[in-house]
Amino acid sequence: MQTTTSIHFRQLISFIFFFFISNQFAFATHAVGADLTYQCLGNNTYEISLRFYRDCSGTAAPTNPSISIVGDNGCSSVTSSLTLSQIAFQEVSQVCAGTQTTCSGGATQGTNEYLYRGQVILPSGCDSYTLSYQLSARNNAITNLVNPGNADIYVETIINTVLAPCNNSPQFNNLPVLYGCPNQSIQFNHGSFDADGDSLSYSLINPRQAGGANIPFASGLSPTTPLNLASGTTFQFNSANGQMSFTPQANAGQVAVISVLIEEYRNGQKIGSMIRDLQMIILNNCNSTAPTVGAITPSSGTVTNNIITYCGGPSLSINFSISDPDITDVLTATSDISSVISGATVSIVGTNPITVQLNIPTSGLPTGNYPFTITVSDGGCPIPNVQIIGYNLRVNNTPPNVSINASNSIICAGDPITLNATGATTYNWDNGVNNGISFNPNFSNTYTVIGTTNGCSDTTSINITVNPSPTVQISASSNSICIGDQLTLNVNGNATNYVWNNGVVGGTPFSPTVTTTYTVTGTGANGCTNSNQITIPVNALPNVTANATKTTICQGEQVTLSGGNAASYTWDNGVINQVAFSPSSSATYNVTGTDLNGCTNTSQISITYSNVPAPIASIASPTTQICQGNNTTLTGSVNTGIGESIMWYRNGNLINGATSPNYTVNQGGTYSNIVTNSSFCTAISNDITISTSTIPNAPSTIAGFTNLCFGEREDYSISAVSGATSYIWSISPSNAASISTGQGSRSVKVNSTNVDFQLSVVAVNDCGSSNPSSKNVDLNNGISCNDISFAASNTAICEGESIIFSNYTDPNTVIGLTPSWDFGAGASPASATGNGPHTVTYNTSGLKTVSLNYIDVFGNSFNSNTYTDYVNVTAAANCSGVGVITIGEQSNIEYYPNPTTDDLFINLENPMSGIVEIVSIQGITLNTIEITERQELQVSLRNYPAGIYYIVIKTEKSKYILKGIKID
Repeated sequence: MQTTTSIHFRQLISFIFFFFISNQFAFATHAVGADLTYQCLGNNTYEISLRFYRDCSGTAAPTNPSISIVGDNGCSSVTSSLTLSQIAFQEVSQVCAGTQTTCSGGATQGTNEYLYRGQVILPSGCDSYTLSYQLSARNNAITNLVNPGNADIYVETIINTVLAPCNNSPQFNNLPVLYGCPNQSIQFNHGSFDADGDSLSYSLINPRQAGGANIPFASGLSPTTPLNLASGTTFQFNSANGQMSFTPQANAGQVAVISVLIEEYRNGQKIGSMIRDLQMIILNNCNSTAPTVGAITPSSGTVTNNIITYCGGPSLSINFSISDPDITDVLTATSDISSVISGATVSIVGTNPITVQLNIPTSGLPTGNYPFTITVSDGGCPIPNVQIIGYNLRVNNTPPNVSINASNSIICAGDPITLNATGATTYNWDNGVNNGISFNPNFSNTYTVIGTTNGCSDTTSINITVNPSPTVQISASSNSICIGDQLTLNVNGNATNYVWNNGVVGGTPFSPTVTTTYTVTGTGANGCTNSNQITIPVNALPNVTANATKTTICQGEQVTLSGGNAASYTWDNGVINQVAFSPSSSATYNVTGTDLNGCTNTSQISITYSNVPAPIASIASPTTQICQGNNTTLTGSVNTGIGESIMWYRNGNLINGATSPNYTVNQGGTYSNIVTNSSFCTAISNDITISTSTIPNAPSTIAGFTNLCFGEREDYSISAVSGATSYIWSISPSNAASISTGQGSRSVKVNSTNVDFQLSVVAVNDCGSSNPSSKNVDLNNGISCNDISFAASNTAICEGESIIFSNYTDPNTVIGLTPSWDFGAGASPASATGNGPHTVTYNTSGLKTVSLNYIDVFGNSFNSNTYTDYVNVTAAANCSGVGVITIGEQSNIEYYPNPTTDDLFINLENPMSGIVEIVSIQGITLNTIEITERQELQVSLRNYPAGIYYIVIKTEKSKYILKGIKID
């Protein structure tokens, strides 16, 4: 019972809905749907029916529509038309009872159905007759087609009189027009059925116009997505029954034309088809929610989705639970079940929710498929929310009769058995059994199978007796043995007799020679057998070796004995494995080795004792690195006067003919020597490794700008050079720029003056330096330079030297301002005003930061420029050559010229031998030169860039360090 409040609320909603509908459909279409069906009357005569659905606010319906008939494939001469007569028309508006529609002068959208019929004779033996109807009836209210106002409505039906003489087309129980709400689930089904029991297949196609041509869809739409949908949803279409389920886009009205192709099959062959044109109208606003179908409960049978399977028996009753979230809605429902199954009835219980009960007489109902629909309305006014849902009743009056065949009903435990059920289509066994596939049960059991055909099932069972197998257990005297050992195998269990393979006799020892798997089979009193097996590994004896650090021992020498190829070792004569001892006489030592399997074997070794002193071996070299083309001499220790001899080795290999105490090396490797005395006792020196190097290749192109402003700082770099240990940069002329940071690396920062210069770099290693790579840098003060700029006459000076700073600032940018200079730490003067040029002396070493600042009469700064670490000042002590006086062989050393552009000459007061090293200021040895009894040395600096170098002279007793300067 509705309360007064709910009635008033529904009246208000109805008024709002009425106002919305009457405004929305002021632009409604003319034709909202059509279909062509036919019925065979006999003697090649067919009654053709056209149902035409018209919007009552559109133009008038056709009076006598004409149907086109065209014969194909052997009947091409049959081309005619058929004029139909109007039989009836009725209003089929989807509105509440009592609502006045446009069909009767009201404002609410209404729809009329017109039925036209006519008869035609179609000669038999024609593959296809195409019957079609078209009418210029669409307009621009349609939202899912391109230019719909210029398109026709078109439907067709194809009849095959060869495969199906006197066939009847499918019929439709539901109207081809439906109203729905945005963002709500909508369901529609044609309610089609075939009186001949033929199979129907459904598909979505393009709506068509004159001549059957496709009408293009609007952008983003297609036959399978014929209207705009809610986000994340799809258009669901069931090809088996034509069911449509979809959710339209939220907050949007739509008028969507949908065309469905229904194809008719008999015995797997297509015998006809038809196109139905329908329309979905999505209202722009709704105040109700669509009803939904819940549980489906048949009195007998099963339910899978919307398919109800009935397996014969008493009359069938099916209950459908339907509800609506709008609790004030009063639900109604209808079904076309009676047009599908004669005598079927429909009853409704409740208002919301409701139960729709279908009562179906099954007596005499043939086996087959019976499609039907349920139409549910929420009663909303003026236009209710309607859902049309399709179902399929599958009737099977011949349920399966299942039987079981077993390969054996009595077996032994573990034996295979196969159970095969027959009489149905599919089978579901318990206990994990698969039909027709063997398995191995271990105990007696009952096995049950359910056979199913077309949704109907039958159940049957079988008992399988499983006799137990005897127990068989094996014991062995050992789980593994060594070659030559004996093995005994025994068996225990409840069998009556046992049989071994491989000739084994239980309880009798034997000696196997290879790893073998032994199997014993026991047979019980019930005839069942069981087997067991055991694998006994036969392990080989270890190949024990006796090893000694040396086999000839002199006075005081030790020897270490060790066994090999086993896990543990035991020696005689009190020797401990791998522990050194000093023999006092010659002897033979025996070792017993035991491997991880416990197998043992023996070996022996003889040690000869000589009562003479052992030799001493040593090795020395003046250097461990030589450059390509140079060599060094290795010195050994050998006393030939008492019969000692020496042999030299490289990388562990004997050097043929190298038997002198000294050996000259001209290639890299690891060297050692062995000294042997007259009693053949030996001593091995330690190893010494000599490495070789080559002068690196010239660096690649220098990266960095080739044009700089006066005084500008810039970064320059090169790629890594293989084999280089350092990189030395130089500038020419030397006073045109300086390197503030990065000397020795691949990247440097260069401070420029106002003079063009050449920047060069060489790669160096212990063997010397490469050819240089150079880059010319041009200095200017052009338009792209900083407005405030200056430059020094030299950026690399010695402590106490003077340089000149010049101002290159654009005068137009500093009118009325005064230049103020700050020359950095240790500068004299420390600051100055005015353009200059200014002469400045630095009294301290290091990198100096210089700035130029423009100020007004009040001391306020307006523009400035600062060069960080701009001037590089070298300490005075490092700016000239210094001779180092040392003790020993020399009292004084003279070297000249210093600075030099090429070679440096060194006078030695006394003859000497040793090596000379050229060392960079970064401490990198650039080259090594061997000297002998010369009193004057000539050291070349010609391949090195300008800078400071250390000349290190090394002898066995003394070391001299000279400081040389290379200039351009």
